[in-house]
Amino acid sequence: MASSTRDRYLESLARLNPEQLAAVQEIAGPVMVIAGAGTGKTQVLTLRIAEILNQTDTAPANILALTFTEVAARTMRLRLRQLIGPTADQIQIDTFNGLGSSIIQEFPEYFATNRDLKLITSFQAHQIVCRILEQPLFIGLKTGAILEESAAALLNELETCRSENVTADRLLEAYEKYIQEDIPREFARKKSPTPNQSNLTKEGEKQIERFNRYKLIAQALTEYEQALTEQGLYTFSDQINRVVELMQRDESFKQLIQERYHYILVDEYQDTNGLQLELVRLLTDYEQPNIFVVGDDKQAIYRFQGASVANLARFKEHYQSVTLISLRQNYRSIQPILDFAEQIIEQSDEKLADWIPELGATIKLESQVTDDESSDRAVELTSYHDSQLELAAICQAIVQQFDEGRAQSAAILVRSNSEILPYLERLRQLGIATETGRELAFSQTGIYRLLNIAIAALKDPNQLDSLFLAWQVFPDGPSANDLLNLASYLNRQKLWKEPAEATLKTVLDQNLVNFEAGERFYQSLERWRELHQSQPKFSLVQNLENLIKAIGLYRFALTHQSSDFELAALRAIFDLATSYQETAEHRHHRLWELWEHLGYLEKIKQPLTLDLYQSSQANQPIVCISTIHSAKGREFDLVYMPNLVETTKSKKGNRLPPHLIERHSTDHRLADELRLYYVAATRAKKRLYLSYPETRLSNEKRTASVRANWLTAIYPETNESDTMLETPDLPSNLDLDQRLANQLTPHRYSHSKPELIRELLADLKLSATSLNNYLSCPQNFFYQSLLTIPASKSEYQIFGDLVHGVIAEYMSLLDQVEINGRPSRLSDLTAEAMISYFDRLLVEKEIVDYQSQVYRRQFTEVLDKCLPNSFGRQGKTLKLESKFASNLGLTTDQGRIGLSGRIDRLEEIAPNHWRIIDYKTGEVPTDLTRDSKGRDQARQLQFYALLASLDPQFKGKHLSFALIQCSSSQGYKFVELPSIDQTTIEELKELIRQVVAAMYRLEFHHLDPTDPDSRQLDRHYFCQLNQDLANYWPLLETVQIND
Repeated sequence: MASSTRDRYLESLARLNPEQLAAVQEIAGPVMVIAGAGTGKTQVLTLRIAEILNQTDTAPANILALTFTEVAARTMRLRLRQLIGPTADQIQIDTFNGLGSSIIQEFPEYFATNRDLKLITSFQAHQIVCRILEQPLFIGLKTGAILEESAAALLNELETCRSENVTADRLLEAYEKYIQEDIPREFARKKSPTPNQSNLTKEGEKQIERFNRYKLIAQALTEYEQALTEQGLYTFSDQINRVVELMQRDESFKQLIQERYHYILVDEYQDTNGLQLELVRLLTDYEQPNIFVVGDDKQAIYRFQGASVANLARFKEHYQSVTLISLRQNYRSIQPILDFAEQIIEQSDEKLADWIPELGATIKLESQVTDDESSDRAVELTSYHDSQLELAAICQAIVQQFDEGRAQSAAILVRSNSEILPYLERLRQLGIATETGRELAFSQTGIYRLLNIAIAALKDPNQLDSLFLAWQVFPDGPSANDLLNLASYLNRQKLWKEPAEATLKTVLDQNLVNFEAGERFYQSLERWRELHQSQPKFSLVQNLENLIKAIGLYRFALTHQSSDFELAALRAIFDLATSYQETAEHRHHRLWELWEHLGYLEKIKQPLTLDLYQSSQANQPIVCISTIHSAKGREFDLVYMPNLVETTKSKKGNRLPPHLIERHSTDHRLADELRLYYVAATRAKKRLYLSYPETRLSNEKRTASVRANWLTAIYPETNESDTMLETPDLPSNLDLDQRLANQLTPHRYSHSKPELIRELLADLKLSATSLNNYLSCPQNFFYQSLLTIPASKSEYQIFGDLVHGVIAEYMSLLDQVEINGRPSRLSDLTAEAMISYFDRLLVEKEIVDYQSQVYRRQFTEVLDKCLPNSFGRQGKTLKLESKFASNLGLTTDQGRIGLSGRIDRLEEIAPNHWRIIDYKTGEVPTDLTRDSKGRDQARQLQFYALLASLDPQFKGKHLSFALIQCSSSQGYKFVELPSIDQTTIEELKELIRQVVAAMYRLEFHHLDPTDPDSRQLDRHYFCQLNQDLANYWPLLETVQIND
């Protein structure tokens, strides 16, 4: 360690309590830490990694830290950067799915069949299950008259089996054992030495009938997995499952992976499911592994995903000589809050001490925090007349607390996503900075509501009422006065349901209404008609982009007061359009069909949600409105827990038959609920506010609510403060069109967010493409690479993807022919076979007919010129479409910047001589120094050389680099760089450091188009919009960030 880094490390070490210090310094063998809420587990994890580096000569890349969520992984990495500097980025900190994915990508030769697999969408999964349920054999699995609801329930059970690593055979085996042995023994009418089904009580007969469905589930699981295989699909759990299966059957591969990770740390161990546990077991399947896990039985809230409190007990049983450490000192909350949380969890019958007697009595947390104010009112319970009054009172209380300087952070923690939006909108109206968890629904954004209006008008431009609403909301339509005059006339004449074109023609031709600019009605109607008629001409994603441009949604998202949500909404709908376009059984390119699909997802309880980037820094008071699950791991000065009422809805969770779950609770739903509220309460540092509405509105009738039973157990008397004021006049949703119209008015943020840009840059992985992108057009880089504003691919990019796909298939087939010596496979390598494969790709990627014809003609020309040259193949293919190692990076003055890259093809020319090849479907200059395009392409190869110098898999190899041109217009060309010397690599490093420094200075301004090194800027879509967008996005201003 550097001296300054070591000083930080030693200072942090000195602040640890004895239990924390033991957890940090006991680095050998299996160690399990029971870490209660707020006891500093993240600090222990990061310091333990530093201690491993301090005590041993272990390389950072040989340490693996696994977390439950990407947010947790990011938090751990940020903490580690602060502690040990750039070395933190060489340590693999990942989620379980991320680890599985990185292993598959890094060792594609072991997972050859994965190259053409696609991640299944929720729509596809439900369609497969619906088809299963339509078979007479599975009628017993239908839970009601609505097929989609039965499919959702069955899919949930099938995915539970897969995440718990339960195969159909294991399920049948458990079913048979339970039916043949356990039920006859447990429900016998009279004692018998040989249990049998003829001696059952009525309850026993009911149990058999109930468990008969597991036999059907096992058969459905077989059909589901067979459908996945036939359709070339995989699920998220498959990213782990495929690695687990290979490690189970291939000892050499298991040892290869085990040798990579000398130390393994697992956070939130109680939240792991059966498949994740099996992966950990395989990684540590040797004597005395250095495995360290942290967990807390009181915070096990993911049983619905297959997790279990019993995971901690199993760890103690599986590993020998486990060192057990308990962390009890809480550094987050004052003692009254901890005492209240303990009162919640004491109501649960599930306690880890029952399984691990060494823990003794229940671990109670001891606060190390001093309260500056009186703690008499640290926990308050309030009842309100109804939920609207509750919402208004909570929001007003937060404003007051912030104004008085009593808090810098607050959280409103709710049970369901539907409760988030009302609080979010109210607080933003009051001028309070807000954030949410990552689960905000797409349907709760302005982008959704605007697209809803636009697509209704697009589907039928002759539908007058839909078109009129679009005129009200979107710019460039008729004036407000003309709309008002037309609406008045249509109301009087009752013409709203009449065709738009004929009605407008009558009104305008006969001068029935006095308009300021009546011709704008026709102009706008024509624009909507053109958008409607162009739908079959473009792909679904292109149609979406065309509509978004036409109605100004890029500007709307960038200038909205909640631009983070609206930009995430754009990304979400583009992702959905892309996946739907590639997976639909028929060619659906019309946007209203995408909207119907969106409605179907809502119906099957799989709504589209946003992937939000949450900044961990804040320079002003901020409120987080989130579900309790999403708030886990976080802390706030104030926590509000509203709507604490009993509900008839209860999640049954994912329950498998006995013998598949080693530890089973008879009343796990109650225990899960208590743990959930325990987690919510222990997020609070200073004050905890509980509340519930005394009445609720249902079907226009107001009925009494009942507060939560666990709350009544703590407060048996009515001793809370009662607030029975009249319901306030809150903003109505009825004026939606006017509100959206106001939102379309551009405005500046009141402040820029340099700290957010700093975090985005800290998480950025720079590729050769993004580096060239910045050098060519900084604003394009800002929008596409940093803010990741979505857009459809250009025709050039689409064609390039198609050609790359064919080349990869050709190389794979050619290797099979040569290795296996099967002449019959040669027929798969002809031009006709390649064209057939290209046609298949066109169908898979849902390319519209007229584009397909263009692409097919271009590809035929490519084949004529490139197939005789075997697409430049000169050696044995080692890897196709393979990524460099995931933890590569470069140290800069601003911190470590991650580096990434993908190789089109890696081939072996001779022993220890490898060539990295990049295919281009455009022109490749013979002289790569001739112009800016050539310099970009040369820089790409130099970037590959830099990555190879950092990637251990290339150690000791002589590398050459080649660009292969496969162009329909320019033909075939092979341009090689026999080697790239270290001086060139060092010059590239210096260029990257200069670019990173400029990025941290927020230099994303427009380059001078006359600069000879600046490519044709008019080719870049976002550079075309710079003049417009720069007026509304203050982050584009050059701002110096002072450290």
